[in-house]
Amino acid sequence: MKRTLRSLAAVFCGLIACPLLFAVPNEVGTTILNPFFQSANMNLEDFATLSSTWEPDAKLLGDWQAWQEPAARDTAVLTYRLNMGAVVFGAVAQEVTVNLREDAVERFRVRFVPEGNSGDAASLMSSLRSNIKLYTGSEPVDAPEGGASYPYKQLTIRLREISGETGESATEVVIERTAS
Repeated sequence: MKRTLRSLAAVFCGLIACPLLFAVPNEVGTTILNPFFQSANMNLEDFATLSSTWEPDAKLLGDWQAWQEPAARDTAVLTYRLNMGAVVFGAVAQEVTVNLREDAVERFRVRFVPEGNSGDAASLMSSLRSNIKLYTGSEPVDAPEGGASYPYKQLTIRLREISGETGESATEVVIERTAS
């Protein structure tokens, strides 16, 4: 009986618990809390950083709906909002949008709020900072518009604090092509 329990414990540790100990933070909870992953078979940050995603007429994975930003001025830009939950860089996103110009992705924007994520605004920002640094392998650089910027492939991932629509603290991650 003891031998069976030890064997079951070893199997549990080997198959479930131990891999979680060594998982990249943005991979933990991927399938349980992340409808985007269930639909696309990849995390949103992986999809957003694929070079093929940025090609003209590339298919957007997941469930997106055309949406007009309240402050939109540029009619040449089409905006789509993700209609499903997503865990991005290890945090639950409140809103994900993508801007397209001439049928090609111009920018992904992900908005996070502390509610729905453990901790306060400072711990959310710290977690995102660590996870983006781990993901990109890049040290952050001060971004001209505030926050931090992480170079990755031919993209720039920007992280900054913003005010929400009702003045609440929010955090934003923007993924866009690096200016040439």
